[in-house]
Amino acid sequence: MRFTLFILSCFITVITIAQTEPDIKYLDINKAANSPDSVEYLFLDCTTDNCEKIINDFSKYKNLKGLYISSYDAKTIGKNLELLSNLETLTIEKSPEINLTKLFNSLALLTNLKDVSLKDNELTKLPANIKNLNQLKSINISNNNDLNLEKTIDQLAELNSLEEIYLPVNSITDLPSNIGKLSKLKVLDISNNYLEDLPDGIGEMRSLEELSIEGNLVQNVSNSLAKAQNINLKYIALDEGLTDKEKKRLKELFPNAEIKEVDSDASIDEQIANNMEDEKDTNPTTIIETTPTPTVKGEKQTNNINFGELKIENQDLKIYSQAYIHYPEVFQLRRFSTFDSTMFEERFIDTTYANTTKIQYANLNAATYERIALTGTKGGNKTDIYFSFSSYNRSSINRSHPELSAFTSMSWVYNGNLSKKEFTKKILKRKREDYKWYKISTWGFWYKYRFWTDVRITYNNEDQNFTLKLKNIDGFKEITAYPVYNSSNRTIDDAQQSYVKRYARYSKTLDRRKNRFEKHHLKDHAQYKKSNRIAEEKRWKSFQKNYMSAKEKELSKEEWLIYYDKVIANERKAMGNAAASISNIERSITLDGYTKGYLWRNPNQNLQNVDTSQIITIKTLYQDVDSNMLAVKRIIILNKDDKTYQTYDGGLGIKMIRLNLIQGTNSVFVVQLRNDDTGYVKSNEYQKIKFPKNKKYKFTLKTVNSKFGTVQMVREELNF
Repeated sequence: MRFTLFILSCFITVITIAQTEPDIKYLDINKAANSPDSVEYLFLDCTTDNCEKIINDFSKYKNLKGLYISSYDAKTIGKNLELLSNLETLTIEKSPEINLTKLFNSLALLTNLKDVSLKDNELTKLPANIKNLNQLKSINISNNNDLNLEKTIDQLAELNSLEEIYLPVNSITDLPSNIGKLSKLKVLDISNNYLEDLPDGIGEMRSLEELSIEGNLVQNVSNSLAKAQNINLKYIALDEGLTDKEKKRLKELFPNAEIKEVDSDASIDEQIANNMEDEKDTNPTTIIETTPTPTVKGEKQTNNINFGELKIENQDLKIYSQAYIHYPEVFQLRRFSTFDSTMFEERFIDTTYANTTKIQYANLNAATYERIALTGTKGGNKTDIYFSFSSYNRSSINRSHPELSAFTSMSWVYNGNLSKKEFTKKILKRKREDYKWYKISTWGFWYKYRFWTDVRITYNNEDQNFTLKLKNIDGFKEITAYPVYNSSNRTIDDAQQSYVKRYARYSKTLDRRKNRFEKHHLKDHAQYKKSNRIAEEKRWKSFQKNYMSAKEKELSKEEWLIYYDKVIANERKAMGNAAASISNIERSITLDGYTKGYLWRNPNQNLQNVDTSQIITIKTLYQDVDSNMLAVKRIIILNKDDKTYQTYDGGLGIKMIRLNLIQGTNSVFVVQLRNDDTGYVKSNEYQKIKFPKNKKYKFTLKTVNSKFGTVQMVREELNF
C-alpha cells in the first residue's frame, strides 16, 4: 500500500480541492505510526495493499487536518473518524462502495471540516443527510457521469456556508433551471462537460464571483454569458480562441472580471498526466525470474559459489535436502496465472472484446456484451434515414461510451448508398431468426434491434461527414452520416458550425476514457504483480520451512536458486555427496535406473524369474554390532540383480517391522535410524541368512554416523 504522509514539521502545504495538487512527500508509514500526533496530512491509496490498518484506527491521528483516501473497497470508513476534530479537508476518490450516509453522519460532527471531494465514485445522487454538513465551504463532485444534478443542486442549496462547487467532467448536457437556488455560491466550476448554453437561472446567482465553463460545447459564448450580466463576476474561464469582438462584448458585460482563455485540451491532459504520475509512484515490484551468479569485486567469476558456510564447487557439489526435487512442483503453478495486458485501442481492433470487456464465449449472451443500438428516428423527407444511438439502458451507454454525449440533442442522417430497407436490415435490426427466441418480457421493445459492442467516430471536415465504425462479435461495419439538431428551430448550418467543436469534445472524452482505462489497467497490473509477489514470498517461506535443511535456509532465494541450478546440472555427483538418508539413496538409485517393486502374496503380481516359494513375510527387529537395540525410521531393500527396490516405514521407538523378502537374493539393506545415522546389511551377509520358522528375525547392522556418511560412501561400501 502506498502511504503518503504530509507532516507539518517537515513542510507546509496548501490543499486547494480541484485546483492544485498537494505537495507530496513520501514517508514510511511505520515512522508515522510511531509518532501519529505529528501527522497532519495523510494520503492513502488502497490499490496495492490493504489500508484498513490506518482507516480502522484514526483515533491515533488526532491532529490530522487533511485526509485523502483512494480506491477503498469497503462500505465503512473506520469507527473513529468523528474523533478527527481538526480535520479540514477530506477526499474520497474511486471508492464507490463506501456508504456515504454513514460517512456523512460522522462528518457532521467535524466542525472544522471545510472541504469535501467525492471524485470518481459513480454517484447518482447524494445522501439526504448531506444537509447536516452546514460547516462545508467547498465540495467537489467531479467524474460522476450519472449524477442527478437537479436533485443535487436542491440538496446543496440547503448548505448555508457553501461557497464553492466543482462539477467538472460529469457529462452534464444541461444545467438545470434551479441552479439559481445557489444564491450564496461564490465559485462554480462546470468545465469539461457538454453544455451548449447556460440557463436563465444563472442570473440569480448574485454572489457568484468565479465561473469556469471551458471545455464545453457553447457556440455563442457572449450570448450565453449575457444571462449572467447582472452578476459582478471577477473571474471567467473560457476556451481559448475568442475573437476580438467576443472579448470586447465580454468586457462590456463584466467590466470587473478577469477573462481567462484556457486550452481545455491541455487542462484535461494535465489531469490525465497527474493521474498517470500517481501511477508511477506505485512502484510495482517485478518478480525476479533468474539471477546471475554474484561475483566479488576484483575477482574473476568462477564456477564456485560461496554463501556463508555453504561452499559449492563442481568437484564436491553436495545436496543438503530433497528441496530441489520439490521446487518445480511447488512453484510451477505460477505459470498458469496470467494478466490480460491488451491495451485500450487493441481491444477495439479485437472483436473478442466488447468495449474493454473480454467476451466469454462459454456464456455468450448478447445482452451482456452488446450495449449500443442504432434506432430509427423521424425527420427530413421520406427518403432520408434518421437514427440515433440508443440502448435498453440509457445510463449504461453513458457510462460505457461517455464520448457519445458530445452529440447530445442531435440525430444522425445516413449519407450512403443503402436504401432505407437495406439500412434497416443490415444496420438497425436483427434477422427474425436471430431474435425470435428472445422473450419480449425480458427485452421488451429492444428484442428486435441489432446491438453493437463498440463504436468509433471519425470526422472529415472537407465534406463535413462522419464515419461511424460499428463493431460486434462478428466483425465491423462502417457507415457515413452527419448529425443534425433534434429541434426544428435549428438548421443544418447551425449543426455544421458545431461539428469541429463537437468532434474535438468527442475525441477529448474518448482520450480521457482511454487514459483512465490505461491508468486503472496499470494499477491493476501493479496490484496483480504485487499479489503474485506476496504469494510467491509466502510460498517461498513455506517451501523453506517444509523442505530445506538448516544450511539451505541461511541462503537468500537468489543464492538458493544458483545452488539449485548447480545441483540439477550435476545431480548424480551432487547426490553422491549428499547425506546418506533413505530419501537421498532412493533418489540416487532412481537416477541409475532402479524401479520400485512390491512383494506380496498376490497371484496377480508378475514375479517372473522368482521362485515364489522363497518369498517370506517376516517380522524384524534391529540391533548394532554391540547388540544394542536400534529404533528404525525407514528401510530400503535393493535387489542388485534386477535393479528393483522396496521401502518400508518404521517408527521412533523399538517396534516389529513387517517385511516381504525373497530369501537368498543379491540384495542389500539400508536403514535410517531414529538419530539419522545409517545402518546397513551387505548382500553377502543377507544371502547367508536362514530365517527361522517363527518368522521373526533380528538384523545386526553396521552403522555410519550421519555427520560423515554420504550416499556415495554407502553405495561404495555396499557395491550397488
